[in-house]
Amino acid sequence: MKRLLEIISKTGIYRSTTSAQTGRFALMALCFAVVFAVVAGRLASFGFMATGGGDNLEALPVSTALHRPTMVDRKGRILATDIQAASLYADPQSITDLDDVVDQLSNVMPHLNTKALLRRLRGGGRFAWIERELSPRQQADIHELGLPGVAFVDEHHRVYPAGRTAAHVLGFVDIDNLGLAGMERYIDRSLNMMMVSSGARQASEPKIELSIDLGVQHALREELEDAIKRYQAQAAMGLVMDVMSGEVLAISSLPDFDPNQRSQAQDKGRFNRLTAGLFEMGSVFKIFTTAAALDLGVAGMESKYDATEPIRIASFTIKDFHAQRRWLTVPEIFTYSSNIGTAKLALDIGIARHKAFLSKLGMLQRIETELGETAHPIVPANWQKINTMTIAFGHGLSVTPLHVAAGAAALMNGGYEVTPTFLKKKPGRVPYAERVVSERTSKQMRGLMRLNVESGTARQADAKGFRVGGKTGTAEKVVNGRYSRDQLLTSFIGVFPADEPKYVILVMLDEPQRVEETQNRATAGVNAAPTARRFIERAATLLGVSHRSQTSQEFDELISASY
Repeated sequence: MKRLLEIISKTGIYRSTTSAQTGRFALMALCFAVVFAVVAGRLASFGFMATGGGDNLEALPVSTALHRPTMVDRKGRILATDIQAASLYADPQSITDLDDVVDQLSNVMPHLNTKALLRRLRGGGRFAWIERELSPRQQADIHELGLPGVAFVDEHHRVYPAGRTAAHVLGFVDIDNLGLAGMERYIDRSLNMMMVSSGARQASEPKIELSIDLGVQHALREELEDAIKRYQAQAAMGLVMDVMSGEVLAISSLPDFDPNQRSQAQDKGRFNRLTAGLFEMGSVFKIFTTAAALDLGVAGMESKYDATEPIRIASFTIKDFHAQRRWLTVPEIFTYSSNIGTAKLALDIGIARHKAFLSKLGMLQRIETELGETAHPIVPANWQKINTMTIAFGHGLSVTPLHVAAGAAALMNGGYEVTPTFLKKKPGRVPYAERVVSERTSKQMRGLMRLNVESGTARQADAKGFRVGGKTGTAEKVVNGRYSRDQLLTSFIGVFPADEPKYVILVMLDEPQRVEETQNRATAGVNAAPTARRFIERAATLLGVSHRSQTSQEFDELISASY
């Protein structure tokens, strides 16, 4: 009886609060009731209790795996949830023949490192993990062996029904169900903050609603995967964001990983390039230079700049890929993607105002989201005239793609700053935001973006009936300290519908090749732009954007005035 009370006390199953006056009979009855209740509960949970005597109770583990809230997309579809999974442990002191037990277990689980397991079992103590997260088949087979000193414990196991589809948003957990990346890590950070304030660590919500739309996410990922094959690219990335709320409806960076196989995430090539990658973005950056010139009153739509000859400054030569060799209006600078004209616009803006404008758009600081901080932009240490000229057309300043998408959304939505978020917001609730450009500038930029799709470098992005506007960018990557003409980063930043902006889309391809489909070209206009078009044609209706062949008369007049 004394031994039974010691066992119960050590396992924490029962703490005696009876007084010295409590009758011996009542105490014995209570003890047996507790023991039988525990045994019955274990039998119900595991299907059996390990043999080897009552001492096994001392080794019974208390699972450290936390129950996590379910994550769902904005329409309630499950993205991540917990299930019960059995894990296998042993009480080494209750095993009479360690070699035999390990040998039998290895027949069921051939992957076991038998030498390492034997070392653990011979290391002393009353508890040792054998295998975590068993399959039902493995559990059944081991149960049939009836091994003494070996038992199961149920743990929470995280599963991701959509597999790879939203991997970089969801992140993943470790063996103990602790979040290591993505929204899983955000959940733990939030719970830890709750613990600090309340002293208790528990999930406050049964589920967490993400901004992601699983259908849109699936379409984006498939189109990026197709683009990698079509254009033989090394990697591809893309995102779709609500221009007003900053909600990210879809975000994909390929190659990615399956969060159900967390070891895949350790591959360095599978990181989230949209938040952790830093790139010189090329000509898509011209939208910010053009917006600054218009908003600051430096230039108007009718202003002209001399793009007759390349600009030579210090040891650099700035020239145009689509050279017109004449004076160009601001709309022509934009649609011909003139580096010369854009650099001259930036010179008129001036170093201080150019830098201040980019800072106001958030291009020079980290972006904080639920996924954590983005990579910090690489900004020139000594910002001089040449820096302003090259940054104007997307070289000399490295930012994350998320920076570009958020900045573009601000230019499209009427001029208000946007903070990206991966949590669903209540309908109609848009947080207060600072104005970064005027409503007039925003309308002008939407007109230029639409004009560029109609007759400029982004013609292959024209998803008929969805009034797409956008800007392409082809940047030479820096290889061994020099810009490479063969290793390119192509991108398309777009808005749809351009006349009633709802979403921005960013598509990027890393090192696309010159293939037959593109007539042996590798610029953004023939790979990133058509990828965006295919996605919009497929997913616009999922996003609630109706097909309409005509834009408003006011918008048509704005575009016509740009010619």
